[in-house]
Parts: sequence; C-alpha cells; structure tokens
Amino acid sequence: MSIKPYLLLTFYSLLLTSIVSSLLAFGLYYWLHNFWNVFFTATAAQLIIFYLFNTYIQYRSDTQSNQLLSELESRRLKFTTKVACAYCKTADEVVIDLNEVNSHTCEYCKQVNGIKVQVIATQTIKPITNVAAKIVDIVDKTTA
Repeated sequence: MSIKPYLLLTFYSLLLTSIVSSLLAFGLYYWLHNFWNVFFTATAAQLIIFYLFNTYIQYRSDTQSNQLLSELESRRLKFTTKVACAYCKTADEVVIDLNEVNSHTCEYCKQVNGIKVQVIATQTIKPITNVAAKIVDIVDKTTA
C-alpha cells in the first residue's frame, strides 16, 4: 500500500507541530503546571502563524506572477513579412506575433491560412577565405 505524497506531507507537518507544542508544554510545565493548555495554545499559535505566513507567500507569488505576465505582454515579438498563400500562392504581407497562434486571410482568394513559425538548429560552417589563392596553391602543387 502506497501513501500519497500530500498525505505523507500532512502527517509529517502535524507530527512536527505536535512535537514543537509538546516541547513547549514540557518546558513551561514547571511554571504553569498545566500541560494541555500550553499544548493546545502552542498548536493553535503555530497554525495561525502558518496560515498568515502562507497567505503572505501566496500573495507575493501571485504579485510576482502578474508582474512577469505583464512584462511578457509588453515584450510582444511581432514582425511583418511576405507569405505565399497556401491555396493560390500569391504573396501577402502578414504581421506575425510570436506570442500567439497566427493565421491570415489571403487578400486575393479570401482563404484563411495558418502560419507556422519554426525554429531549427543548424550546423555552423566556417567560410573559406581567400578561395582564389588556395586554388592557385593547389594547382601549383599538383603541377610541380
């Protein structure tokens, strides 16, 4: 039988909360002479502090997420290019937004075309410089 991770985490959290509350209750028992009142008060205080802390963390996380989304929206990547219609092959000038799914209607045949933007990794090559001099060197070596 497998325990689900969230149940295990809940059990671990409650165990840790109980241990902290017990340690506080044992520590204050000498002065207060009431274990259970201190235990339940410490448990309630931990739960309230956790709730407040968790609420603050969620609020901060939501605020950061909203800031990130607004920043990404402000960085919209758009460019204009000519694209051949998939139906009639006439070239249309189209604005492509890399943050969205793009389509356009052909100005000539009025068909709706989808735009597929594809990024492909390629091998890089080192261009040959001074090709004429190298050819002359090769020819000289073979004729000599």
